[in-house]
Amino acid sequence: MADPDRPPGSPGGPYPPPPPQGPPGSGGGWSAGQGGPGWPGGPQPPRNGFGITALILGIIGVLFGIIPLFFWLAAVLGIIALIMGVVGARRAKQRIATNGRMSVVGAVLGGLAIVLAIVGLVIVSNAFDDLERDLDDAVEPTPTASPSPGVEEPPPTEDATEEPIVEEALAFGDASSYPDGLEVAVSSPTPYTPSDTAAGHSPGNETVTVEVTVVNGTDERQDLGLVVVDAKDASGRTAEPVFDTGIEGLQGTLLPGDESVATYAFDLPPDAADELTIEVTPDFDHDSALWNGPTS
Repeated sequence: MADPDRPPGSPGGPYPPPPPQGPPGSGGGWSAGQGGPGWPGGPQPPRNGFGITALILGIIGVLFGIIPLFFWLAAVLGIIALIMGVVGARRAKQRIATNGRMSVVGAVLGGLAIVLAIVGLVIVSNAFDDLERDLDDAVEPTPTASPSPGVEEPPPTEDATEEPIVEEALAFGDASSYPDGLEVAVSSPTPYTPSDTAAGHSPGNETVTVEVTVVNGTDERQDLGLVVVDAKDASGRTAEPVFDTGIEGLQGTLLPGDESVATYAFDLPPDAADELTIEVTPDFDHDSALWNGPTS
């Protein structure tokens, strides 16, 4: 029988008390993570991987979304960033992670990457549709109706805004009439003596001037700044234009029913000054017309 007067654990003394028990149903003793006596469980490290990944993928997705051709890659990265950003934000609310703001920013960037991907898809689709139509127009010939047996095919008609009625060189003083009502005329060459300040004149050469008249018989305004006047001498070489006081080309806008006259000067070498050819191009919609004749 144990002697109560002896210290616990000594021979003949009482037995030592048992270790403290856990709450009922816990199986007794210390639970995992609680540590032993005097050793409390340490704090868990934050799990911020989802937020960091969402931010990185969101930034990359936006960069790829700026380039329409990479819309598919921006869409994939944007979806992943959006999902990871939402998961990271939930972990931050549960105090498992500490980068809640980073997760939200990553999710927002992921959504922006998805929007850019949709815009890029539309741009690329429209570009391919336009390219397909252009290729079809270039490959497919324009269908033409074959004439019926016994019916004579009418002669081809000229475009109203492309070619003048008269295609051969005109005489100076004649007018070139276009089907839309535009008329251009060039006067006979006249000898001209350039001043000392004239540009384009070479000593010993002969200079002649012509007047170019444009009559606007169309229903639209004509931009006279588009008129181009060129000249060639008797040998077929391009004549140098002469710029001098009072020698000004056609300028401004010509209203329907109005006409405008301007003087042009050209420098001709002595051995090719007996003949002159003038070419006038009214604009991009009208073909050029030619005038040819002697200079005197």
